Amino acid sequence: MEGAEFDNQMVNLILTFISSL
Repeated sequence: MEGAEFDNQMVNLILTFISSL
């Protein structure tokens, strides 16, 4: 698992969380 891939997943989760608010 590459760091960039992990960062992308984190950003996706954060964006989904913010959109949920």
